[in-house]
Parts: sequence; structure tokens; C-alpha cells
Amino acid sequence: KKNNEIVNVTLARRSLCPSLLICASTLPTALSGYCNWGPAGTGASSVCDGDVQGGDTCNEGQSNCEDGCGGRWCTNDGGPAPPTPTPPTGGQTATTTRYWDCSGGACACAYIPTGFSDQEPAHCHSNAMFVAPAGNPFGATYYGAAAVSASLGGGNWMADACGKCWKVTGTSNAPGYGGVETTLILKGTNFCPDDNPLCDAGPHFDIAAPGFDVTAYSLAHTCPEREPEEAAGFAACETWLIGNLDPDLGCDCSLFNSPTLRRGCENFYSLKWDNP
Repeated sequence: KKNNEIVNVTLARRSLCPSLLICASTLPTALSGYCNWGPAGTGASSVCDGDVQGGDTCNEGQSNCEDGCGGRWCTNDGGPAPPTPTPPTGGQTATTTRYWDCSGGACACAYIPTGFSDQEPAHCHSNAMFVAPAGNPFGATYYGAAAVSASLGGGNWMADACGKCWKVTGTSNAPGYGGVETTLILKGTNFCPDDNPLCDAGPHFDIAAPGFDVTAYSLAHTCPEREPEEAAGFAACETWLIGNLDPDLGCDCSLFNSPTLRRGCENFYSLKWDNP
């Protein structure tokens, strides 16, 4: 979004995504149950149609699915147990920004809101940032999603980066909170186009963070139209550390009605990454 380099990260790519909550992909789980979000991308809309969603973390049990991931725990047959992921190797540097424009995106990680056509999808709430399971093999604090640059395989529709994951390690830089290193696992769920100068410049992650989209820099902000019931939440942290440099002001994740969006907002806020 903003034409300056804020946060450097080290990253490692892998092609099999570990336990990352997504909306449009189906991942297997044990026969005892599985997590599902239904056609509207919410637990409340789930009809337990056998579509296993959310990866290992959300499918470890009912508590993880419903309390941690905002889905519905279903007990009809979902298929075999998932494979154990292997940690990624290699690394390079990249830049990050933050966004949540509510548009459907370039990787089909979306749903159709009531009253809208199939040409007007909205970003799935399940792309928000979630707490990673304790002891995960990546040393990650959170699992999340991002729009990625062309240099990472991003493209206009179902490009190579869709569904791939990166281990991203960054250091906090908000005033009074600097120097804290955090590791994320980010899944490619959208494309960050070359219109964004940082995406044009090289490896870049525009991290999906509910409430943090800076509309002055956004290329496709549709939140007021697609999800008006969450308008206050989507604007809650837009100007955080823009103008007022007090990191304890300008962000109120409690304005979200959806617990999934609220937790995603809170988790990103906890990073204290000043990267508009």
C-alpha cells in the first residue's frame, strides 16, 4: 500500500501449506470430525457438507474449530488423517504491508455475500490471522494469509503462488515496542499487483489484517458495500500509527461483531508492525 519499506522479513517457501486456515481449499482430517465454514464462509452457515476446511490446527478438535477458528465442528465422514508437514528450508528478505479490502481476491479464497452476484465475492473471514498450535514445527506464533507479489508467484487469477506458504520472520518497530521478533506462516491467497510500488520492487507480502486496510492506499476496498454490518470494525485500525504515533491509540478491534475478524485484528495488532 504505502511507498516505503517498513519491515524486512526472512522467508522460506514450501509448496504444501501447513495447517493454514483457508476458505476455498479442502484438506482431509480424521473420521471423528472436521471443521467447516459453509457457503457464506462462516460457522453459522455450515451444513456439514463433507468439505473439510481449515487444515490441521482447526481440525484437531471441536474447541480449536469453533473457539479458535470460528467454524462449525461436524461429525460426518471427512476422509483420512492429514499428512505431517515438513519445515521449509532456504531464505531471503522481503517487505510487508497490511490490507483487508473485502474483495474476493485472485485465489478464490472468497464467498458470495447475500444479495450479491457471483462477480462480487468477498474475502473469507477465515483468511484472518490465527494463533498457531503450540510446538508447531515452524516456530510460528501465528498462521495467516497474504496477497503476494509477482516475484513470489502472484498473478491475476489462480497463479502459482495460490495455496503456497512462506515462513516469515519480522521484528516489531512500533514506538516503545521495538525489537520483538515474531514468526508467521503466511499462505498466498491473493495477488499484490505491480500498481503497489513495493510489490513491483521485489518479494512482498500484503498481510491480511481485518480492520487495518488503509483506504488512501487501497486499490480495491469494497468493505462498506460487501459487509456493511462490519463497517465499524473494518475502519477500526485504518489510521493506526498514521498521523498519531502513539501505538496504544487509533486501533479498536472490539468494534468487530465477528469473533473471527476480531481475533484476526487483535493478533495482527499484537505484532506491533508499523507497515501501512
